[in-house]
Amino acid sequence: ADCERVRTVGYEGEGEREMMHSQETAWTLALASASAYNPQALNIGDSLCLAEISRRGDQVIIAFQGTDSGDDWISNIETKQTATPIGCIHSGFWKTINKWFGDILVAANIGTLDQVWVTGHSRGGAHATIFAALCKMRQIQIAGCYTFGSPRVGDKDFARWCNKNIVHHRYVYQSDIVTRLPRIGYKHTGKLHWHDGSEWRLHTPWWTRLGAFLFARRWP
Repeated sequence: ADCERVRTVGYEGEGEREMMHSQETAWTLALASASAYNPQALNIGDSLCLAEISRRGDQVIIAFQGTDSGDDWISNIETKQTATPIGCIHSGFWKTINKWFGDILVAANIGTLDQVWVTGHSRGGAHATIFAALCKMRQIQIAGCYTFGSPRVGDKDFARWCNKNIVHHRYVYQSDIVTRLPRIGYKHTGKLHWHDGSEWRLHTPWWTRLGAFLFARRWP
């Protein structure tokens, strides 16, 4: 009863398709994204790419931690792109996920019947998006990718591939500056859920985007 069927029209002319979106799932994965910052959590990775893996039966959640150190910021501004078979990706994010991808898969111990969810906040959202894409390339099924306050991850080719192959719900709060970066040569992926300060919307009206760009808005 908590599921809504979200109709999405035309990612880059690819026609209309449907996604199953659950508010309960979004809330659960938001909590998982917050939990990834907990220093007591059982994490895998290093300071540049930290993931918390949790399992309930056949439900697996892989939550990536966001920016939490000076080294993270240095990696964040490495906006030169790396070419991949599915498009060009932010080099800083790509390097860290590529380094730990195999270890995270081993730690998650994903079975053929498992339902895998990937999530993350801020920088962690970028890592979650790339991780989901790499899984899809390797025929590992991902139930969904939910990101919160994620920056842009790759170019328009990467965005087009992700929108065609990954169920991605992207949550953005008002004028969060992180979600507007990097700018040149980058494009967002996923279905936008945008909060205007009072409620969630499935779109941002052009006048709201213009106002947020021109004037200072309440920060998240």
